[in-house]
Amino acid sequence: MSLGDESITWCESIKYLGVHFLAGPSIKVDTDIIKRNFFASCNVILGNSVCQSELARLSLLESYCLPVLQYCTSAVYLNVTQLSELNACWNMVYRKIFGFHKWESVKLFIDGLGRLDLIHIRVWSCLKFCKRI
Repeated sequence: MSLGDESITWCESIKYLGVHFLAGPSIKVDTDIIKRNFFASCNVILGNSVCQSELARLSLLESYCLPVLQYCTSAVYLNVTQLSELNACWNMVYRKIFGFHKWESVKLFIDGLGRLDLIHIRVWSCLKFCKRI
C-alpha cells in the first residue's frame, strides 16, 4: 500500500492508548493481550500473598488485577464471546483463591459474597459513565 511516494507497511494489529485493535473489515479488540496481562498480574499477587486470608487476596486482586481486565472494556464494543472469555478469567480468580474446580460454577458463590461478575461490573461502570455525562 502506498500514499503518494511513500509506501505504508501493512500490519495485523495496531496499539492505541494501550488497546490492541485487529485488522479486518470491522474494528475488533484483541482480548488475548488483555487476558495475558491480567493473568500475569494475578500470578504475581497470588504468588506473593500465600499466607494471607482468602478475602484479603480477593481484595488485592480486585484492587490491582481487575482494572487490568476492565481497561477500555466500557469504551469499546466487545462481542458476547469476548465478554464471556473475560468473565471466565475473572471467575478463575475465585476458583484459584477459594479452591473450586474448573468445572464448578462460582456464580452463586460470587453472589453470596456480595460481589458482581465481570459482565455486571462492566454494565455498572457503563451506567456510571452515562450518569456522569
